[in-house]
Amino acid sequence: MLKKNHINRLFTLRQWVSNFQVEPGLLTNVLTLMQAKGVHLTSEQKITVISFDETYVSHRICYDKKYEKVYGLHKCLIGKWKQPIYYNYDTSLDKDILLKIIEELYKVGYDVVATVSNMGPTNLGLLHTLNINMENTSFKHPIFNNNVRVFADIPHLIKLSRNHFLDKGFILPNGKYIGKNILQELLNLNAGKDFNLAHKLTERHINVKGSERMNVRLAVNVFSNTVSKALSFCGQQYMIDKYNWKEASEVIGLFNDWFNLLNTQHKFDKGTENYGQNLEKQLDLLTKMTNFITNMRVHGKNYYLPFQKGKNIIFKSI
Repeated sequence: MLKKNHINRLFTLRQWVSNFQVEPGLLTNVLTLMQAKGVHLTSEQKITVISFDETYVSHRICYDKKYEKVYGLHKCLIGKWKQPIYYNYDTSLDKDILLKIIEELYKVGYDVVATVSNMGPTNLGLLHTLNINMENTSFKHPIFNNNVRVFADIPHLIKLSRNHFLDKGFILPNGKYIGKNILQELLNLNAGKDFNLAHKLTERHINVKGSERMNVRLAVNVFSNTVSKALSFCGQQYMIDKYNWKEASEVIGLFNDWFNLLNTQHKFDKGTENYGQNLEKQLDLLTKMTNFITNMRVHGKNYYLPFQKGKNIIFKSI
């Protein structure tokens, strides 16, 4: 009897869901639901940030019986938010689509004040059409005379930073080089020891390959306070006397503090105060990172790379 009731409930739910239209493009049904929900929200609760990204989907072909349409052999799905409002296949989010989404959200009562995305090539193209750069970090709202601020995705920036540090290394403003070799030296000191000077650092962290290059935790472990302090200790104890250990320790510590600050989700998050709790000190940290990232270069590059642009855009947007 219980199994039969369960089947009946599933049938009812499937019938109800079948009436909900979720074809590619702007999800108008979702906007209708958001409008209804917005009646019970304050104006502050309806302040909105648009987050967009692409994700790879199954290559299978599917047939929609209701609308007699075939979907399939697509590579990318665009548009994910805490409340999805738009998606499409093999379609880059362009300026017209983004402004249309912001306009439609405004019509149902939601004010978009910012966007956030990674610094991939497609998104950089979109930012270029919006005239976003390290000096101009906002664009005009399509309905009223407010600016929509642009932010770069913090986890993506830390991964890009780690990748460039390991692949090429950094040329510091003072002309010195730091890179993967200092981390390898630290690992060599750990070899055969009963204790690790930097327990978060392993061969997996510095010889990261394939999909692991997109693993945020591995990147955060490289740019961690543990690694920074271990390098400082080893240098001061003359256990390491090359590869610019002091500068490497300082830079890794700077990345650690920057990421911890901008990745906070609570008033006090793992020992770090949320942005705004100690504003003078926090602005000093962000200024220090901005000055560093502006004046350093990835080895072999004489121009700004996306992770440098993204960090500068964040600072200017804040």
